[in-house]
Amino acid sequence: MEQSGKVYGMIVAGGKGERMGQYTDNHPKALYPIFGKPLILHQILQLQKAGITDIVISEGYLADQLQEVLGDGSNFGVKIQHFVETDYQAMGNAGVIRSAMKRLNLSEQDQVVVFFCDIYSDIDIETALQQHGEYRADITLITIPHDEPLGVCKVNEKTGEVGAFIEKPNEAASGVYIFSGKVLSHLPDKGNLSIDVLMPMIKKGLLGVYAFRHEGAWYHIVTKEDASRIEDDLRVEREGSAGYSIFPACHLEAC
Repeated sequence: MEQSGKVYGMIVAGGKGERMGQYTDNHPKALYPIFGKPLILHQILQLQKAGITDIVISEGYLADQLQEVLGDGSNFGVKIQHFVETDYQAMGNAGVIRSAMKRLNLSEQDQVVVFFCDIYSDIDIETALQQHGEYRADITLITIPHDEPLGVCKVNEKTGEVGAFIEKPNEAASGVYIFSGKVLSHLPDKGNLSIDVLMPMIKKGLLGVYAFRHEGAWYHIVTKEDASRIEDDLRVEREGSAGYSIFPACHLEAC
């Protein structure tokens, strides 16, 4: 049974992206050009293709440039609301998402597709939403294959203590999520999405959390070299002589 309600898109685009070199001294990372279009525009068009035309962008660093380039979204066939967070870094990604969701006056039946702006992919959002509805999920994590043969551990950088260990994980978070409106009441004003929200909810069984596995193109853009690799890989793909590149690494915002 599919869920009813309205579907919104949300793009978290407030970070500076300090590892992008001199570009982000004067521009937000979300405007970095890939195939001649700003990175964030690829995500907007991806949402629009899935029929999602109401999009919220959570902004911080150099927000005025994003607003100038994207406007109200009418040039791209969507309606964009710009939400600026002055305390973006201190809020953490969970706090930023909560702040944006609060402003939408969501019902529990509404859904929000959340992108972190440093992801470039060809995720099938429409099919992911269909599964989200069929499973009556509260949260859908869009995942990618994780082929690392060894275990993954979380280490306290100050003490060296290992806080968690997962032997041979088979899935990694992609940095794209689907939340029902019900999730809003579980989000903190400040905090980390994975540590303070997802891990406790999964452990306690508070909400229905499911995975939608994506096996196509997926790139986490941390440096300019990552962005260049997208164009190199997908240009070859268009010529029919190579497949899409999938990096077996967890999105940093979701680890």
